[in-house]
Amino acid sequence: MSIVKLENLKDDVISWKYNCKPTKRIFIPKANRKLRLLGIPSIIDKILQVAIKLIIEPECERIFHKNSFGFRPKKSVYHALLKVNSIMDITWIIKEDIKGYFDNIDYKIMAKIVQE
Repeated sequence: MSIVKLENLKDDVISWKYNCKPTKRIFIPKANRKLRLLGIPSIIDKILQVAIKLIIEPECERIFHKNSFGFRPKKSVYHALLKVNSIMDITWIIKEDIKGYFDNIDYKIMAKIVQE
């Protein structure tokens, strides 16, 4: 990546002229012979994403609650589990990934549960 291209990117972003490029979409075969869609941003878009993350992440970290663990630097699901364990003195926690959970959930039942 040339300095000229990076300077042009900076100028376009500052002047609100920058438009992201279409994401390249490819299908990757899975073990069960199905295909998984993968989106690949352009190099310039990826550089911009990282730059924005570096700028806004410190401010977000300053205002996020200390017990918020999702998609945070140096925090993971295991940190959340340790916190729950320290509060509730739980001996066992089972982590499970339900295949196709959001594809198969009955949203009417979920809405009723939330309402109650």
